[in-house]
Amino acid sequence: MSVTTTDLAMHHLRVDADSPEWPLIQGYIDAAEDIAAQYINRKFYADSDALTAAVNDGSAGENPIVITPAIQVAVLLILTSLYENRGDAPSEGVPAAAARFLDPWRTGMGM
Repeated sequence: MSVTTTDLAMHHLRVDADSPEWPLIQGYIDAAEDIAAQYINRKFYADSDALTAAVNDGSAGENPIVITPAIQVAVLLILTSLYENRGDAPSEGVPAAAARFLDPWRTGMGM
């Protein structure tokens, strides 16, 4: 389940709720969150209850955290890049602006 709501993503992207692109947004959200998690080399969760549940069921991995405002902004920046550049060849890595928000939370090497 995504940490970023579809409503927040659509508002950030300035996409109307009745837009024909609406169904694509969730896929971009999932991809943006996955890219951010890979970059910081740790999973993040919406709240402490979700984090605790993941730790208890063994799916949290190493060094899991509750999403921070900086990570949320980075996810939205990655989302914007994916949405605005869809159909183009994939870019090299995480957008620089997003990386600046993610770097303080990065452990290990990530991607």
